[in-house]
Amino acid sequence: MTNEPELTSPPPGWRFPAGIAVFVVGFCSPALIPLVTRSDLPAAWKTAISGALAVGVPEVMSILAAGIMGKAGFRYLKGRIFAFFKKHAP
Repeated sequence: MTNEPELTSPPPGWRFPAGIAVFVVGFCSPALIPLVTRSDLPAAWKTAISGALAVGVPEVMSILAAGIMGKAGFRYLKGRIFAFFKKHAP
């Protein structure tokens, strides 16, 4: 554990909202799999795209979102998520 101060508000500027948008898009990417499977693409393409949407895209987008948000933005988001789960823990 470090002695870094907790952020009580998100960092100013465009980076934090843009990082959140990238994170949400990546997290929701598996929802596009049914559209891919109903398309007229060849079966091999459907398999590859569906696999990427399920496994690769969310992870890559999460890393990209953390890079866009920067250290302060990622620390703020992580603090908010941990505080939520700590508050709602059984």
